[in-house]
Amino acid sequence: MAQFHTAFLCFHNAVVDWVQKNEPNNAQDNKTLFVRAQILVRWHYQWLVVNDFLKKVF
Repeated sequence: MAQFHTAFLCFHNAVVDWVQKNEPNNAQDNKTLFVRAQILVRWHYQWLVVNDFLKKVF
């Protein structure tokens, strides 16, 4: 579980860089940038839980 958490921390940093490069309107200030990155990372996390984790558990 610790590796999964670390992977998502690194993924979040990569998403921040991606948003800055590809969505300049969402990178105008740090709060907007963080919220956009948070939304994208949360969506990916939820997708992994539903489409991978739950299928392996149930």
